[in-house]
Amino acid sequence: MLTGKDDDDETQDDGGGGGTTARVDVLRKASIFFLLTDDQDVDMGFVSQPKLVSLWQKQGATLEAAFASTPVCCPSRAGIQTGRYIHNVPMTNNSIPGNCSSTAWQQGAERHNIGHLMKQAGYTTMYTGKYLNQYGAPSAGGVQHVPRGWDNWQALVGNSVYYDYVISNNGTPESHGNTYLPNLLLDKTSDFLRTLEGTDDPFFIMVGTPSCHDPTEPAPEYAHLLPNATAPRPPNYGKAFRDKHWFVAKQGEVAGFGSGYAPIEEKYNDLQYRRRALTLMTVDDIVANVTATLKSMGRLNNTYFFYASDHGYHLGNFAVLKDKRLPYETDLRIPAVVRGPHIKPGHVVRSPVTLVDFAPTFLDIAGAPIPDTMDGVSMLPVLTGQEADVRTDFLVEYHGEGQPPSSQRLPCLMHPPRWPHAPICSCQDAHNNTYECVRTLDRQNGLNTLYCEMESGFREFYNITGDPHQLVNAINTTEPTLIAQLARRLHALKQCKGPSCRQRHTAQHNPTS
Repeated sequence: MLTGKDDDDETQDDGGGGGTTARVDVLRKASIFFLLTDDQDVDMGFVSQPKLVSLWQKQGATLEAAFASTPVCCPSRAGIQTGRYIHNVPMTNNSIPGNCSSTAWQQGAERHNIGHLMKQAGYTTMYTGKYLNQYGAPSAGGVQHVPRGWDNWQALVGNSVYYDYVISNNGTPESHGNTYLPNLLLDKTSDFLRTLEGTDDPFFIMVGTPSCHDPTEPAPEYAHLLPNATAPRPPNYGKAFRDKHWFVAKQGEVAGFGSGYAPIEEKYNDLQYRRRALTLMTVDDIVANVTATLKSMGRLNNTYFFYASDHGYHLGNFAVLKDKRLPYETDLRIPAVVRGPHIKPGHVVRSPVTLVDFAPTFLDIAGAPIPDTMDGVSMLPVLTGQEADVRTDFLVEYHGEGQPPSSQRLPCLMHPPRWPHAPICSCQDAHNNTYECVRTLDRQNGLNTLYCEMESGFREFYNITGDPHQLVNAINTTEPTLIAQLARRLHALKQCKGPSCRQRHTAQHNPTS
């Protein structure tokens, strides 16, 4: 367990979490505050969040190679809660049949959620905001179901929304109409922190904001800002590719190979980008308010602040209008920062880390054992500069929903919110958008790759160093021995559980593509 600086000896200002004056002989455990956003990608980054940059990123560590191991909401959040890959939860997608907040989930993996484990480690716990997409469904116990371990449970019923929602207030439904949800989450968090004033009890708080998920409703005070913001145009933007798996290639066919993006789609992407960025301004307010509150309580320098998104997002990449669920960097990479005791300001963590590593890290901070049911690895050694790498590779897995692959058609028409024009095509998922991949980032051996096997048997390979935007599927032009090695590694990860998932893998070949 790493403990923080005694607040009675606090000499640092707002930037102080991990400076050289931090003491190591404090008797009490460090607290943890985890702020989780929804659909925030690295291309967007922190463009509208200067408070986060100033208070947490510059005063702590940037996780430069942070990833979701499954690029969709419910399975990713289950991984955060349990420290498990989704094949070990098990969970497949956002539906109750996919085990999203189902009774099987509640009677199985949820019983070992991070709130329960932190409570056992002596922490006072709170969860507020979006939990799992199907939480509160009548067929899954309704709002009365409160996962064990949480002292204060203020969970959103259902998926991300900003107005007209229901909160499970410790098992009692609480309806809200015109209260902007991120503001409510801040109020509930502040109320909870006030109950801890005058105590030394360590706390573990998770806040799940809807930002920047659809319907992307900015708070009224920010809705007029960033009038000229436009979506990034990386080399894969608006371009269709025949060498991708069926789900992506088919949408490229709809968009028209070689014809580029239509102006109406570009207009939509820019609107969506702007509104997504504006919703994150309220998240920035949460960062500033919680930081100030903990400073006033004398607990700033004995608290770890974690910030991450549940997965990335594509917005026009590969001629796919929007969403996640794809095995590419757009959907897998996430913005993430950590500030806290013994983390040097400005530290950059280049080791690959995943969302399944968060739960083991929290337990490591608490000085609690990491259960063998967890597939993740503690990030604490790399955050504090004791080690260079957490791992060299990890598993990516997703199970598609939608039309069966035999149908060969995509449900495309959408009527986006705040969209005054005709419906446009946005195909978000299909059954055969099902795949397993190994993402390798072995810095010592110079290997930075993605190897995927689709359910259909189709395969994709990318040398990310030479092709960061994944423009060319190099499966047929890469050294066969490397492909065979990655296929074996993928098979091992698909079968792994607990300690076997944590084993490091050393690459033997460099890609030649």
